[in-house]
Amino acid sequence: KRMMTTTHAREGSTFIAAKGAFEQIARWAGGEHERLRAEVHALGDLGYRVFAVAREADGHREMLGAVVLEDPIRADAADAVAACRAAGIQLMLVTGDQVATATTIARQAGVLLGEQRAILASALDLDQLEDVAVVARASHQQKEAIVSALQDRGEVVAMTGDGVNDAAALRASH
Repeated sequence: KRMMTTTHAREGSTFIAAKGAFEQIARWAGGEHERLRAEVHALGDLGYRVFAVAREADGHREMLGAVVLEDPIRADAADAVAACRAAGIQLMLVTGDQVATATTIARQAGVLLGEQRAILASALDLDQLEDVAVVARASHQQKEAIVSALQDRGEVVAMTGDGVNDAAALRASH
């Protein structure tokens, strides 16, 4: 869902706190939030991970802002990517992050090169993966589907992941 809500009781009343992907939180909170949208995308272009926060109290929802996290790539990531390429391994970054953040990180690491594409998972065509290096806003189901599609084409698929949303694709990979 790319967002979560929690309910909190305080001083005899309750409120709902929400956090997640800007697009989902903006829809949940209502309104366009164009200034914040522009900031979120600009920060994503710089490689930051950004999530929005909102709340609901007394039936009224409001966007509160965004939290910006720096999650830099490891110092040895580009060397590891170069070693994989030298060994003939094709690489793809599949992430839940927004496309701007994913593209920036993939370029820094050397995963996204030249004419390769970065796409949103919602635009993913599993029959057209040849030039795709980045898939952004991917769900756990889409990650697993990519692994399966590559295997169906006869590819040996290895995967790394650090979240619960990676578990199914990790299990499906070789």
